[in-house]
Order: sequence, then C-alpha cells, then structure tokens
Amino acid sequence: MVVFEFNCGDKRQFPLHTTEIIWSWGAGQKKPPGGGLLREFPASIGILTALRTLQIQCRGIKSLPESTGGLQSLTEMIISNNYLMELPTSIGSLTVLTLLQISNNQLAELPT
Repeated sequence: MVVFEFNCGDKRQFPLHTTEIIWSWGAGQKKPPGGGLLREFPASIGILTALRTLQIQCRGIKSLPESTGGLQSLTEMIISNNYLMELPTSIGSLTVLTLLQISNNQLAELPT
C-alpha cells in the first residue's frame, strides 16, 4: 500500500496492483481545504510496479524520490505545474516511458 498525504490532512491509499494515478484540477473544480498540496511525495511509490500512468498536476510537488525509477511499467508521467527543481537520476531506468510532461516546473536541467 502506498499512502499520499496532503497538507489538509487528507490521505489517499493505493494498493500495490494500482495501474493509474491521476490527480489534477480542471477548470471549474474547487481545490480542497488547504489547497490539496502534497506534504511529500511518498518514497514507497517505487513499489507500484504495475503503475502505467502517473499524472499529478498542480499538487505542489517539490521533488520525486529515487524510488520513482522502480516504476518499471510506467508509460506516461505527467507532472506539470508543480515546483520540481530536479528529477531523480533513476528516471533513466524507466525504459518503457513514452510520455514525460514536466512543463511549468522549476527545472534547471535534466538528469544525464
């Protein structure tokens, strides 16, 4: 089980067989109390080896853990409109990743 905890006290749990995580605000959607920003991106994310889609936009993410490289089934990662300053070097291990959207972050460079 992977648990995401928000600054408003809300927690969301995902079982190990989860294949898709999508959190983004669209036009007209109301943000939850406290803004719904993530306190911290869980280091345990890497155990979701069946995860194919990770879309987390406008959630205040400042960094991704190195364990992100363990998402061996991940084909789409959309993490736009956050506060990312760098990506983990382990992102290079995502060999089936076909879509990486990282616009509107604070990235100075990509990992080599």
